Amino acid sequence: MQPTRIARPPDIDGGLDDDVWKTAAVITDFVQQAPLDGSAATEATEVYLAYDSQNLYLGFRLHYSDPGLIRANRVDRDQADQDDLVSVYIDPFLDQQRAYQFEVNGYGVQADSLVNADGSTGNRSSSMSSGSSSSGTASRRSSSGSGLSSSGALGIRGDDSWNALFDTSGQLVEDGWVAEMAIPFKSLRYPSNDTHRWGFQVARSIRGKDETVVWAPVSRDVSGFLPQMGLLDG
Repeated sequence: MQPTRIARPPDIDGGLDDDVWKTAAVITDFVQQAPLDGSAATEATEVYLAYDSQNLYLGFRLHYSDPGLIRANRVDRDQADQDDLVSVYIDPFLDQQRAYQFEVNGYGVQADSLVNADGSTGNRSSSMSSGSSSSGTASRRSSSGSGLSSSGALGIRGDDSWNALFDTSGQLVEDGWVAEMAIPFKSLRYPSNDTHRWGFQVARSIRGKDETVVWAPVSRDVSGFLPQMGLLDG
């Protein structure tokens, strides 16, 4: 997937009514990771991608055939594990060892963590949050301060003691919910190359159906989650 470069950023207000989203790259093909590995998703999902010199922008439209299934609560940051979530995973070094996880629910509540290939948490992740790149890194302690593992849409364990500076917003709509996310490049550590190919994955959880869908198919027959991520190119 190659996101669209834009001249004017969207307002992160959860509306998806900015002109940016009319020209953004779009992901609509999702398959189940659970309960039926590889089967077609039962609900429609649209993910929009764009970027400028400062941020990677993502817009999400999550449809429900029965809006009564939506699970969304106004909770503290990193505390929405029981809600329907969209999770974004980024592996800037494409080394399949560690990835950043960014999440949002229907009310714009955000969560973030570092995911290690071996599922471990704690001090090992500090090398990713404290390093430097062409843009630097921003991090702070989570509101819970726990440093314990958290799991997002895919149930992947992550270290939530790492927190990035990023913006989210969301709102419930007639047939589901919409959300927006802006991830500053300065909140990531990445190679100082002229061109970039990053590992990339988007996952959506529908708790009322015990269903998880992904953009890049994830098979239980393949060892590890990070080696099965797709690519964000350009």
